[in-house]
Amino acid sequence: MNAIAAALFGLCLAAAAEAQENPYLEIPLEGRFGAEITVQGLEDAFALAQCAGARHIVFTIDSRGGDQLVARDIYNLIAKFDRTFQFHAVVREATGVAVAPLVWCETILVRPGARIGGVNLVVDENQYPGIDSSVVLLNLALNAAEEAKRHGRSAELLQAMIDPGQAVNGWRDAAGRVQISRWTPNDVHSDDFILRHPPGSVLTLTDRQAVELRFARAYDGEAAGLGRELGLTGWTTAGDAGKDAMAHATVAEKAKAASPTSDRRKFLIEQNRRRRVAAKASIERFLNLAQEWHPKLGTYSTYKDTWFWWGTFWDGCGGDTGRLTPEARRKWMDRTDVTVASLSKARGGVLEMKELEKEARRLGQEPLFSEGKLEEMRLDLEFKIALLVREREKRFKDDK
Repeated sequence: MNAIAAALFGLCLAAAAEAQENPYLEIPLEGRFGAEITVQGLEDAFALAQCAGARHIVFTIDSRGGDQLVARDIYNLIAKFDRTFQFHAVVREATGVAVAPLVWCETILVRPGARIGGVNLVVDENQYPGIDSSVVLLNLALNAAEEAKRHGRSAELLQAMIDPGQAVNGWRDAAGRVQISRWTPNDVHSDDFILRHPPGSVLTLTDRQAVELRFARAYDGEAAGLGRELGLTGWTTAGDAGKDAMAHATVAEKAKAASPTSDRRKFLIEQNRRRRVAAKASIERFLNLAQEWHPKLGTYSTYKDTWFWWGTFWDGCGGDTGRLTPEARRKWMDRTDVTVASLSKARGGVLEMKELEKEARRLGQEPLFSEGKLEEMRLDLEFKIALLVREREKRFKDDK
């Protein structure tokens, strides 16, 4: 019986003997994704937590990210258990792709000096030669934003942490309430801003910003004290099974990587398959986003005017000039910019997919797209982008 099986058996016996009100299992996500943090380790830890009857998972996070594909798989694994456990995170550092588990957490607590964000989003070029990180990361940004919103957290903040093309601003309104938007408000005093983040780089929050923006709570304690912080009675640990599972999987992963009998071709085929699936999902998501933000789908205010004529007395009628107001023109341009950015990212995904499809054919795999389809998509996207850019300054009826 291996270590994990033995631990699983022991925990099942313990859980059968005594049921607690709010049992939890602490799982460390410390180190690098793909090395110390593995999908197998987390999967084993969840199995142990279920057998122990744990209702809560406490992630203690101290990571600067790592392998983007491993992070994506961990993100998807946590999603499967979203209704099984309540997830909490105590963060010392969660940067790069280490922000992914935070999306599923009901509670995020930051230690003094903590950082949360995308500052370390880099690709290991030796492991993934020629693979553009945006294919994986930008798709993750859209999914993460949706789930963050569902868990009561700002979608705009999460998306800006992963997608360098996203701006986000945070401020207090006249009533002292925190407001967050990707658009910059015009009537807010500079002293009322908590955060002003322009596009061009990924967002990383300090512990103070995370707390003031209501993204996290300040906490300088251990997992054992979290029950009191959350007001939960019967907060009881399920032991060190989570730590042991992660450590055991790390050792197994290193042994597997060092094995001279590993099938290199099988590995390459699997990596190519995963990348093509990610690229295809990315293209579809950005096309959907472009459709959602297309400027022609917006509603705009226009100038009103009245025309008079001479009769037995002055008379006239009102009408719509069809000319956009300054606010409406700004909205038209903003929606155009988002649409162009989304189509540009979809085009990048198409170019990435072309290279991956070539690699798939060399590996003897079936392509996902018919011959010439990707080139047709590229040309269509470039035409749409050019048309949108040309109409960005549109004024409607007074266009020349």
